[in-house]
Amino acid sequence: MFTCNGNNTMDTWVIGVDKRMKWAACVPAAAATQIKAYVQQREDVLTYGAVTGMQCCIEGRMKTYFLVGQEKEGQADDFAAYMTARHIMAAAMKVGCKELAVYVDTLTMKLESLLDGLLYQNYEFIHYKKQKNLVQSAA
Repeated sequence: MFTCNGNNTMDTWVIGVDKRMKWAACVPAAAATQIKAYVQQREDVLTYGAVTGMQCCIEGRMKTYFLVGQEKEGQADDFAAYMTARHIMAAAMKVGCKELAVYVDTLTMKLESLLDGLLYQNYEFIHYKKQKNLVQSAA
């Protein structure tokens, strides 16, 4: 399950990061301080399409933040946004995320590209696969 712009109770968040730091208003102050320090140390996080995971301990709870770089050179196309969203979902699945809060106000990509990438990361057309292959791919 994922939600847009806001359920502060979720443990996994996706925020777009850039030099203007408009994302700082969306996260708790303790997390914003940690994220700012991390971004200052690693400016490659700001590159458009870069997906970087980091964890913060806030009020005794671990929260995972996926920082999505929003600084772009020139015009980013819809396909780049789609692939970035697929990378976000792949990273979320890798850490075993069950709920994902996406702060779309901090992202510069089109909402359609974002949703397509998030939803189609797991899609696999299996109609023409043989039964033997299906059992192997499930293992």
